[in-house]
Amino acid sequence: MNALKRIIVVINGTMTRNRLVHTFKLVNILRYIFKEVIILSSRSATDLLENHNLLQFFKSSCTLILLDSLCPVIGSRLCKSPKISVTPLLKEWLLHVVQLIRLHRRLKDKSVFLILGTSNIPAIILARIPYRSRVYIFAGGFESRRLASLDGGVRRIIKVLRQYIAKLIELMSIMLTHYLIIESRSAVKHIPVPFPIRDLILKRKVYTYGALYVDTNKFKYIYPLNERRNVVGYIGTLDQNRASVELIYAFKLLSRVKKYVEFLLISSGPLKPKLIEVVNKDHELKSKLKIMDFVSYDEMPKYMNMLKVLVFPSRSEGLPNTVIEALACGCIVVASPVGGIPDVIIHDRTCLLYTSPSPRDLSTSRMPSS
Repeated sequence: MNALKRIIVVINGTMTRNRLVHTFKLVNILRYIFKEVIILSSRSATDLLENHNLLQFFKSSCTLILLDSLCPVIGSRLCKSPKISVTPLLKEWLLHVVQLIRLHRRLKDKSVFLILGTSNIPAIILARIPYRSRVYIFAGGFESRRLASLDGGVRRIIKVLRQYIAKLIELMSIMLTHYLIIESRSAVKHIPVPFPIRDLILKRKVYTYGALYVDTNKFKYIYPLNERRNVVGYIGTLDQNRASVELIYAFKLLSRVKKYVEFLLISSGPLKPKLIEVVNKDHELKSKLKIMDFVSYDEMPKYMNMLKVLVFPSRSEGLPNTVIEALACGCIVVASPVGGIPDVIIHDRTCLLYTSPSPRDLSTSRMPSS
């Protein structure tokens, strides 16, 4: 039982709503396996402060350590971010290294490390060498794949350079870990491993059944589709990876050709102000589109049961919570065939897949009749 005494979950990047939901589901599983669960994240989740039930759950189930001063730390002292000017990735690496060194007394006996994300080499090295622990990577997607899918904003040579650096970092992380956990079989082809060692890596290090559960007591089919209004919606971050600009222009086209359709956006993200500006200039779309900030996780099933169609135009994914939870609520899902999405959607039978996130492709996908 000593091997199952403690697990440290290290989270890369900002604790967004999706990562918060992933963390909640992971802790809900891990607390029955390990005596102690420690969550380490470099940036705070504002959603956590707004959701009393999630906050109480984390207080009672784990030790949550956040490395900036936006959110109070649960179960441990706060380690504030150093006042340094470096790239976000390097700063994040430094924060995790500092905090793991501070925890050395608690980690000196064998623990298990679960790294969420494929770009945290310093945490993997610390876990493997000084702490002599087993290390697992949970990959909800690959950064190199996401960078390759983005267009515009940077010169091509910079984009290619960033992509190759990301591939190298991810390759080193995969080589150093004991197991790479991915959410479904379709995600295997996106693993950034060169062909000479690909089969060896896949055979020895890759576990392809890491999809997290859906709470079907919460996310369930309440209203039949024929009793729902013709609402087409999107729930998620508004950024380039989610093809947010194309999504809004698809809604704009659809508002002209499908007069009976309404739209709902439940979202946040860097492109939200720009997209609101686009909507405000279009009277037809503005009259049919409702824009909301993220609602609490407990309220999400209610809004998913209001939707007839969920559009999910992502360029790079693992297996998103939003898609599988929307399916559980009976939504028709129109999604891009990336990551693990093709493993849960059968085109033209359960839902729809489209080939590109262009406004025309999105707006001409088969919609439910009025």
